[in-house]
Amino acid sequence: MRVRTTINLAPQAAKEFVASMKELGISKDAFLERTLPHELNFLRALPKPTTEQRQALDLVDQVAGLIDPMARTAKLSITLGAPLLQRINKMCKEKRVRRDDFFGAYIGFLVNGDDEIGCPSPLSQVKQLLTEPRTHYYESQQAIEAIFSQSSNPYRRFMAPTGHELRGLLEQAADRITS
Repeated sequence: MRVRTTINLAPQAAKEFVASMKELGISKDAFLERTLPHELNFLRALPKPTTEQRQALDLVDQVAGLIDPMARTAKLSITLGAPLLQRINKMCKEKRVRRDDFFGAYIGFLVNGDDEIGCPSPLSQVKQLLTEPRTHYYESQQAIEAIFSQSSNPYRRFMAPTGHELRGLLEQAADRITS
C-alpha cells in the first residue's frame, strides 16, 4: 500500500528538487522510495539527543520562525510505500528528529551537497552523468587529455593510424610472417 503525505521544506530546496526530477525524467516518489532506505542508515547511526538538546533545537527553530516566518513554507506532496513511511516515522521518533527536518536535510543535501565534507550536489552529478556520461567519467578520472591521444578512446579503432603507428603495425606483421 502506498501512502501520500505532505512535507514542509525550504522553498528553494523543494523547487530545485522538483525541477531536477523533471529534468531527469524521474518520478520524485520513485526516487525517494529507492534512496530513503539508505539515508535511514545515516539517521540510525546518529546518537539520540537528550531531551534538553531537543528542547534547545526546538527553541532555535521557534526563534528562526519568528525572525523569518516564510523560511519553511514550501509544501511537497510525496507518495511512499507504507512500510517505508512507517520506518521513517519510527526512526525519527527514536532519534527525536522531526520528520520534516529529516526530509528537509536529505533533500537539501541532494540539491546542495555538503560543503563541510566537500561533496557537490548529488543531483547535479547525476544530471551530468546522465547527459554527458563519457565526459563525466573522463573528467572524474582526470584523463581528459588521454581521450584524443591514447588508445583509451573507445572510437580509436575507427581512426586511421598515424605514420608511426602504421610502421609499427607493418613491422609486427612482418615479424609474425617470418617467425
